[in-house]
Amino acid sequence: MPSAPKSSWISTLKSGWTIGAVILALLGTSGTYSQFHPHVTLDPALLLNPVDPFSTQFNVTNQSRNFAIRRLHTACPTMFVETSHQVRLMGLPPLPAPEIPILEAGATTTVNCRSWVAGLGAGMGDVTTAYIEIDVAYQQDWWPFATMQRFPFRGVIDSQKAVHWTHITPSELTR
Repeated sequence: MPSAPKSSWISTLKSGWTIGAVILALLGTSGTYSQFHPHVTLDPALLLNPVDPFSTQFNVTNQSRNFAIRRLHTACPTMFVETSHQVRLMGLPPLPAPEIPILEAGATTTVNCRSWVAGLGAGMGDVTTAYIEIDVAYQQDWWPFATMQRFPFRGVIDSQKAVHWTHITPSELTR
């Protein structure tokens, strides 16, 4: 009888070590993945022309501490734009943008949202509602897959009627 509690205690200890080893292996794998997986951020920067929200420059930052990314391409489809003159444009495809051949680890570069409606002039009226998405595609040399990230934005009008882009979730883009 005294050996039965010992063996259950030992089996419990062994299973505890196994569970602990599995948890450590998962933490190590996720830490390695987050350290080496390519990732960029995209944020609105400078608005060059207050009456043209599509003149905004965006900063793309390579968040990797160790690796450069290559062949970075951006595309900016216009999901929806409405102006004060009741002009509505939906689902406009992106214009081609130049490739950024390399973006070093931790570096930032500037891209534009090249759009069909950029710079159309005052005849269309002031932008009252706008939704865009900027897609960023890139490759990391050692990473076997090309990566694409989506960055949806909504235009927010300030007190001087300038439109500034703010991040939204993909589900907000489809409303």
